[in-house]
Amino acid sequence: MGRVFQLFKQAKAEDQSDPKVSVGNAIADIQTSNAELDRTIGTLSVYLRTVVGTIEKLIDGDDKARYKRLSEQTHEKLAIAALQLSQQAESLRSLSFDHARDS
Repeated sequence: MGRVFQLFKQAKAEDQSDPKVSVGNAIADIQTSNAELDRTIGTLSVYLRTVVGTIEKLIDGDDKARYKRLSEQTHEKLAIAALQLSQQAESLRSLSFDHARDS
């Protein structure tokens, strides 16, 4: 996948006037951002689990339950956002294939 992005970046440098190249560049940039965001969400999830573990060791039962609920909600929101992002990336991928086919 990284090679595909490199090819788009190379094409970007070569010819900015071609609309096909511009659309391809935009899609490649979005997919690259999607991959980076996915890695960031994964890293953030690890940190959140660590924070939750630390909080569980430091607080009493009522606060622990509240923080646990909040962390679960945050984790759920991150998972939903990652799923939506993945779905949007897939729709962009199909748009790029449609665009390439029509060109």
